Amino acid sequence: KMIDDPRFGKDQLNETVDYLSKQEIGVIISQGLAETYREQPSNPVDYLGKWLLNNTRREAQKVCDDDRKDHVKELIAIYERNLKLAKLEEDDKKKIQKAKDDKEEAFFTKVEKCEDHEDIVQDLCEYLQEYTNSTSVFVSKLVQEKNPIEEDDNDKAHLKEDGALFLDIHHSAPEEFKFLLRKTIGIDEGVVHDVFKEEPQTEPNEVKATEEEAEAEGEEPPEQKPASVDIEEIVREPRLKFFKVPRLGNLFCVRLSYERCLFEQALDEAVKDVYDVENKKRQQEIEKAMFEEQEAKRKEEAEKNETEFEPEEKEWEEIKLKPYETEMVDYAVCLDTMGQDRQFTEAEKEKVFKAIMTFSKVWKEQERRNLEKDVNRRIEKAEEDKTFIEKAKARFEEVSEKWVEQNLEESEENRDEKLKRLEYKKMILNGEVIEIRPESPSETKKEDRRERRKRKEREDKEKEENKDDSKDQAEEEEIDFTEKWKNDLKELTQYRVIKMTRVIQTAFYLLKYTREDICEEK
Repeated sequence: KMIDDPRFGKDQLNETVDYLSKQEIGVIISQGLAETYREQPSNPVDYLGKWLLNNTRREAQKVCDDDRKDHVKELIAIYERNLKLAKLEEDDKKKIQKAKDDKEEAFFTKVEKCEDHEDIVQDLCEYLQEYTNSTSVFVSKLVQEKNPIEEDDNDKAHLKEDGALFLDIHHSAPEEFKFLLRKTIGIDEGVVHDVFKEEPQTEPNEVKATEEEAEAEGEEPPEQKPASVDIEEIVREPRLKFFKVPRLGNLFCVRLSYERCLFEQALDEAVKDVYDVENKKRQQEIEKAMFEEQEAKRKEEAEKNETEFEPEEKEWEEIKLKPYETEMVDYAVCLDTMGQDRQFTEAEKEKVFKAIMTFSKVWKEQERRNLEKDVNRRIEKAEEDKTFIEKAKARFEEVSEKWVEQNLEESEENRDEKLKRLEYKKMILNGEVIEIRPESPSETKKEDRRERRKRKEREDKEKEENKDDSKDQAEEEEIDFTEKWKNDLKELTQYRVIKMTRVIQTAFYLLKYTREDICEEK
């Protein structure tokens, strides 16, 4: 039909023949003819046409299915790749978080093991700055104004009873905020002083209820949060004091307080209290012994009289040490987000509270432990000194008696010789003895010189022997006292409370040490 149809040209006919001659087309037509032959339809041409149409649809669906499978495989590959990337990111986050957790744990471990927490306040600044993502953190100490001093003033001339309070910035973080150090904030400047006026975070009734609930459940009551001041918009607070250009952000200030007990008066009172408690306990033991003896006598008398013995019940007072004398030390810890234009989150604030409360609690406990160690050292040292003084005194008395005996023996010899000369002269005066003088005065002088020389040699020899003995004893004593002095000086490094530090400082100055070698930089 196509050949006879005038609408098909020769070129179109050739293209059609070429298309139908293709292997994949021929295979499809052969399959269609075979299917038509097997089915033997009444209208073979119509059946073949429909079969070819359905086959085309099946092939198109197959192509779609293949494309879909390829697309699914591609999506699965992308998904698996994204999973791997997400896992890598998660691993990186876990590593970073683990490093932060380890660093945080190391910080709190350092706080727990530190002997002097004043040395690690800077570490607290850096920790808070890093873990709250603050722009800056600074810690200021509440101090009192002092009097100017002269060179000849005593060690308490700087104290001023009615001096005004102000905040002195001692620590800051990060490094670019070191310019804040030694800056001051007066009592009438800024808002930081408000942390010393604000009430604690929890109401008293709530605290009482919480403590009762904790006691009922057998748990420790929660610690009360320290006072704080939260300025949400820094640039809108007219009372704020800026050391540089103000920027948008949040200011959060928290009070850090602890009870200080490392000072001379507390040490003296604690040592005195230890001795008082020991004396009271000894007295109580004596009273207990007397009471038990009386009870034993009463019991014995009751047995003799065949009466019922009723023991007397007596409560003895529990004798224990008094709490150490303390004084409150106040700091203000300030964090800001200047330039970030954001507020501190509740989680960040809780982290700040936790760090400051832990720091304050451990600081107080460590000071108490340090004072307790100093008290024990002081008492042990007093016993050692007492024993040493008794030994030194006994030795001194022994050496003194020996020295006195040696001098007395020498005096007795001289006295006997003088008495003999006096008696001889008396006998001459009485005429009992006739003194025979040598004919030549020169011979007498020679004899006298010879005698004096021998006597002088004998006396010098005795003095030298006594001197050697005294020197040996003095050297032996000096060695003992030198070692004692060295040991006592070395033990000063273990004390936290040292009296008369100005004397020690002056001694170092006399030894030509410089101020930088002696004093810590604040």
